Amino acid sequence: MPSAAFILAINLAVAGMFTAALIAVAAADRTKIAPRWFVPGFLAVGLNLAFEYTLASAVPTEWMQLVTFVAFLAALFFINIGLCHLYDHPVPKLLLSGILAGGIVLCLVSQAFPRESLWRLILYQTPDATMQAVGAWVVLSRANKPLDRLFGTVQAASAVQFLSKPFLAAHLGGAGSGPTHFFETDYANASQSLGTVFGVAIALLLLSILVRDLLGTAITNARRDGMSGLLNHTAFNAALADLLGRGRSRPVAFVLCDLDHFKAINDLHGHAIGDRVITDFAALLSEATPASCLVGRLGGEEFAVALPDIGRDDARVYAESLRLALKHARIDGLPASHSVTASFGIAAVPANAGIEPLALTRRADAALYLAKRAGRDQVKSELDVAVAEAPLPPRQALAS
Repeated sequence: MPSAAFILAINLAVAGMFTAALIAVAAADRTKIAPRWFVPGFLAVGLNLAFEYTLASAVPTEWMQLVTFVAFLAALFFINIGLCHLYDHPVPKLLLSGILAGGIVLCLVSQAFPRESLWRLILYQTPDATMQAVGAWVVLSRANKPLDRLFGTVQAASAVQFLSKPFLAAHLGGAGSGPTHFFETDYANASQSLGTVFGVAIALLLLSILVRDLLGTAITNARRDGMSGLLNHTAFNAALADLLGRGRSRPVAFVLCDLDHFKAINDLHGHAIGDRVITDFAALLSEATPASCLVGRLGGEEFAVALPDIGRDDARVYAESLRLALKHARIDGLPASHSVTASFGIAAVPANAGIEPLALTRRADAALYLAKRAGRDQVKSELDVAVAEAPLPPRQALAS
């Protein structure tokens, strides 16, 4: 077996393994669209390699050569669509379709040239180079991490590699008098070796990026409350400890929120409506809170917000705006006359004071308990707790 054909057989096996890996990634997260395009792309690569291997041992026909060419160009077509979804880039449908259609035309035209003609090779390789260049453009235009930039750079180098093949063939003595003789040429060894290096590099980088994003999604999901989408109890406490540890020179306000009479909502209207109340209030919190702040669901109907660089008075204004917005909100499934309310407790840490997360939470919890005891649908702070717990002057104590 010629060495170039042996390399081709190895490439076919490697393409099969990468396809299996991509199928596994696609199955691991069915919400991702990109892997669904990569899988047919790599299947088309395998089809291209299978046809090339057939050309090495069979009497070639023009349609076999055309199918071999189209299979690889279609593979790049599918992979580019996947890259657009992966990097949130608009799919250039007309551009990709035009390259695919134009490539087929150029392939047919190239067959009219002598096999050893430089123009034949240029016409044959240009569509692949152009399609690969589009993929590099998609990645590099949106890449913001080193691995993504490396991926785009390798794709760009691969596009250049396709354009260099006609001149490489001329330098190494040509591409052979026919497809069956191609694998006996020095150019075939060089071409297949280059294809292997770039193909494996691109596939490994793509798989690494997909696995990285898959792990990132898993970590994010582990930190999020499944119903509200906010930080869960564990993640919120860890982020709060980090915020208080790093930001001792910054003031921090802490707000505890608890939905009033939530058990009654579940009992009277059902848990589905109760869940809707949770999700609607979580959405309200997310919309009303700056991105630099921490928002979490501590469990059940209790929520928490940490506001860096915010003092107690501003935190009270923030909490009051939330209280009024919730009170006047309309929840699907609840009667229009039914207002959902919440009680709020506020604690604040001035700059350079420093405090443990548990102590801060207890202070806000005491204020929340005071708001509940005072009739609910209120905002109370630790200052209100201090006033409520202060001993009465002697005369006031006697009068009471």
